[in-house]
This record gives sequence, structure tokens and C-alpha cells, in this order.
Amino acid sequence: SQTGEPTHATVTTAHSVWWTWTAPADMDVDMKILSGTPGQVLAVYTGSSLTTLTPVTNQIVSATRSRVVFTATSATVYQIAVANATAANTGDLTLSLSQASQAEALLQSWRSSHFGGLTGNAGIAANDADPDGDGISNYDEFAFGLDPNQAGDSAAAQGSIAPESSDLRAIFHRRKDYQLAGIKYLVEFSHDLSIWTPSLAVPEIISDEGITEKVSVPFPALPPGKSSTFFRIKVEAQAP
Repeated sequence: SQTGEPTHATVTTAHSVWWTWTAPADMDVDMKILSGTPGQVLAVYTGSSLTTLTPVTNQIVSATRSRVVFTATSATVYQIAVANATAANTGDLTLSLSQASQAEALLQSWRSSHFGGLTGNAGIAANDADPDGDGISNYDEFAFGLDPNQAGDSAAAQGSIAPESSDLRAIFHRRKDYQLAGIKYLVEFSHDLSIWTPSLAVPEIISDEGITEKVSVPFPALPPGKSSTFFRIKVEAQAP
């Protein structure tokens, strides 16, 4: 580390490697450490010297997180640091930089709008964080079009059941841009809350709800001849 080097994401630095990159155009950037070690920090700044750095985003590396996504401005110079907290942590390092997928860009924009400009998958903005304490992760809040800072709207993610002619239908909300956002909704049914069977039906759109749409799926008959009584919705992020 250098004299005057900032603390990266609350981690005091023992060793660090720096890169300088100039954005060729306005673009959403996906940056990741391909050979990261848990405890390292990937941090991005603007500024021309250690004393004038302005944080853009950062990520503490773990077994499942080693990337940041941010919106770069054309011709802006970015300072990129990978830092180790311990002097014993040394070795080769590979950093990858590419234009972010549309799914990453949508999620990054959602984080920024709800968490005061934070865009990284870390802290209160992390996908698995639950800052409003309603039992729904940030990623699920994103998928169901909810406010991650307002626990009162969590009921919208719970779904409902409604009769239609002689059938019962499971009703829930999903993002209208779910395909661009790389989200997959899995609707599963059960008669005992133990064995779950995925629905093969295509959801039917009931109404437009702004950024979301209300959809329904019919309750199926479950083998061996048992009626489905419960349903749940699982959300998965599709690989870019």
C-alpha cells in the first residue's frame, strides 16, 4: 500500500495493486477479479491522485462475490484498486473488465435508486441483504418490484389464490422486463408443504401494474391423484 492510500470498504490495506482506465464511452461496466481471495477488496474511484479520490463502488471478495457493476462516463478516468488486508496474502491477480449485460445494468440501476447511489453487491445493497427486515432479500424485492427500504409492501410478494370458473389460480406479481433482467420465476405446488412440483403452465397476464404485471397460474392436479393446496414462488437469477 501507499502512504495516504484510503481505506477500501472499511478494510485497512496491507498490499494493493492499482490500474488506471479511461472509459471509451458511456457504458455499464462489469468488473471482476478472476483469481480473487476472500478478504480482498475491489474498489473503483475517480480522481487523479490519492488525495482527490472519489469512491464509485467497491466489493469485499468472498466465495460468491468478486465483481462490481457501475455506470462509466465517457472520457472519465477511473482508478481501480485490488487490496489485501494481510501482508501474507500475495500471488498472481487477474482483473476482467467488460461491458455489463442488460440484466446487470438493470439491477445496478435499481440498487442506485434505492440505496443512495450504491451499485455494488455489498453491504445494505447486497443481493442477499434485507435492510427493511421483512424477510425478503434485496434480489427478491427487485424481482417483485418492491421497495427494499419499506417493509409494509412485502405482501405483494406473497401471492394470492383466486377461483376462475371451476379452477383455482395462483396469482403473483413479476417485473414486466423480467427477461431483460435475467429473472426466472418458478411456481411450485404442494399438498403437504414437503413435496413440491413445479408448474409447467405459462403464466397468464391479468393486468399491467406499472413496472410489474399481475399474472396467474392454474393449480394443477398432483400425482398420485392428490390435489395441490399450497403454492410458492422461487426466484432465480439467470447466468449472463
